[in-house]
Amino acid sequence: MKSGIYSENILEFVKTAIKFCNFAENPEDISKSEFIDRAQKILSELYLRTLYLESGIPEFDSETEKFVSEEDWFNIKNSISRTLSESDIYGEVFENNMPEPIDISISECFADIYQDVKDFIELYQISNQDAVEIALFEIKDNFERIWGQRILFILKEFHLLFSGENDLGDEELYN
Repeated sequence: MKSGIYSENILEFVKTAIKFCNFAENPEDISKSEFIDRAQKILSELYLRTLYLESGIPEFDSETEKFVSEEDWFNIKNSISRTLSESDIYGEVFENNMPEPIDISISECFADIYQDVKDFIELYQISNQDAVEIALFEIKDNFERIWGQRILFILKEFHLLFSGENDLGDEELYN
């Protein structure tokens, strides 16, 4: 595992994660239709890149440092909610080990994904090998248990918007 923190799969994940975070931090710079179009692509890529991550059980059992504050989370959520406006719908998402689905909005899903991914990126850029191994384990575990399902929820809802099954309001996706 130690030599693997700079493997091609991890570096590709890091590049995609940085792209996702930059996108999530600036949703109001583009129209709703452009946001949805780009989100479908970046979330699909993030999902795929995460599938390729390999992580073993780290030698050390400790939590990694967190960088995204509650205020950061709310800023991302609110920014995306404003961009999506009435398209920031709620839906049911299942999480592992939960008998009932939870109701969650698209913007909350984005903020949750952002928090995990941004924490990983920050740690990857400044930490030692042992901390990165723990962070790899955590991000893969959180993907499998929580935010992989959230990506799929967002993609499903955005697909319905593109196919015309849900209404975007007064904005068309393809002019």
